[in-house]
Amino acid sequence: MAWLFNARGDVPSNRPEIYRECAILMFERWDPDRDIKADVPSDFDKLHLFSSIAANMFGDPELADGVEEAWLSAEIKRYLEALYENKSQATAGTKAVVKFITGRAWVMTDVGENVFAFTHQTFLEYFFARHIDEKADSVEEVLSEIIPHVVVKEWDVVAHLSLQIKTHRSLRRQNQAIEQLIELINATSSADERMSLNLFAARALEYLNASESQVKSLVERIFNEAVENGEPNDAFLAIRHCAYCCAERRTFVRSLLLELIVSTFKKGETRQLERLARAMSSVRTGGAVKTAVIPPEIQSAAHQAVKRNVIDRSGESELFAGLAWSWYGHLTEALLRKYGIALFYNGTLEANPFFVDGLTHLVLAGSDQFSAEFPLSPEAARDALVAVGRVGFSTPVEGKQRYNKPSIRGGAPLTFWKSVLGQYKKFPEALIGVFFIFLLVSEFDADEEVSDPKANEFRSDVIETVLKSRALKKEPAYEDIARIARAPIFGQADAVEQ
Repeated sequence: MAWLFNARGDVPSNRPEIYRECAILMFERWDPDRDIKADVPSDFDKLHLFSSIAANMFGDPELADGVEEAWLSAEIKRYLEALYENKSQATAGTKAVVKFITGRAWVMTDVGENVFAFTHQTFLEYFFARHIDEKADSVEEVLSEIIPHVVVKEWDVVAHLSLQIKTHRSLRRQNQAIEQLIELINATSSADERMSLNLFAARALEYLNASESQVKSLVERIFNEAVENGEPNDAFLAIRHCAYCCAERRTFVRSLLLELIVSTFKKGETRQLERLARAMSSVRTGGAVKTAVIPPEIQSAAHQAVKRNVIDRSGESELFAGLAWSWYGHLTEALLRKYGIALFYNGTLEANPFFVDGLTHLVLAGSDQFSAEFPLSPEAARDALVAVGRVGFSTPVEGKQRYNKPSIRGGAPLTFWKSVLGQYKKFPEALIGVFFIFLLVSEFDADEEVSDPKANEFRSDVIETVLKSRALKKEPAYEDIARIARAPIFGQADAVEQ
């Protein structure tokens, strides 16, 4: 590819064209550029010959990894005998081509004693794709050849290459390909096979520069399948591929996806919204943050487009309350009382690098010490902390089993809490909320540290230090706060539920 760039000034954007140019380079330019003369007949198409060879090797487990020189010689002779009327010409040509291939052809190379294989799997796949294109007179025939393998997750590269070769620079054929793919998807009853077709069709948009109406029909079909039946790790992956379609249609497709997302949030059913929301949310696993299935540019635009809808409906269900919190940091006393503190503990804020629970995120967002980006301002975070304090110290805490275990482990250390509680003394009402969150989170840690009396002792010292705060003592609810702080925060609720 570097040689192609130096010779041409660019590299073809079409993958089959890249492979074709590389193959021609190996056949015709590599040796002459080194003053080596290859004694190979020039009156036949070497690309077609290698397509014939690949057609007999691909998919055969005994041949795909390499063929003996005798097999190669017989295959080339059969090809040339069908090409030439003069048998001796075919025999001489066979010897010359075999010598060329086994000597320095580069497209094939020795992998053992007198055993040869395509230098790279890509060459084998490319030449086999050319063979499919050669024997198929139409897009429909190409699809008939490849789709039985696509639905069982085979021939991925070959399938795309052969369809791309057949449709290259033909709007009519590109439109036909999308139309027939939609028909195949609609006619497939198996959910797994339909999923495979969706993924294949979505990835095909990388090179199917069809009309906007055809592209729209396919993208809408894939999107509807995802929100109605899929999960982010499979169906929504097809949507992601749609978003990275060919450059000529990318702006159009991304605008369309944004419209579909907004429309679903306005009119979609709960299950559809749940699936779409998961695909639009970042995932935290093992201390790492993985981006959402929906590409970040569309995710960000979609979050802003549905913000008012989500926040306005946060009082309707836990789904909207959780999204309003995770995406926008929206948290009120009314929502806390309606849905409970666990919902907001379990939901972590977007665009946050810290692997801690949602309420600890809130503490970080309201602290002057941390400059990470949050979906809410420090002032809004402190207002939310006031609400947490009012609800936390005035209502029973839900049972511990309602809090997600992945968030329980690996929380902020006690030394952090001692420091941050000191920082919040200048915001007494918010300090109450921070103190409640500390009691909640540190009690999880206390369960893990029963064998370490120093940790429990440190926790008790932090509690007493906070309770001695002059700012806190001035609060009307101080006596209730002190009583709750000195007892197990989950004790009463867990006993009731048990």
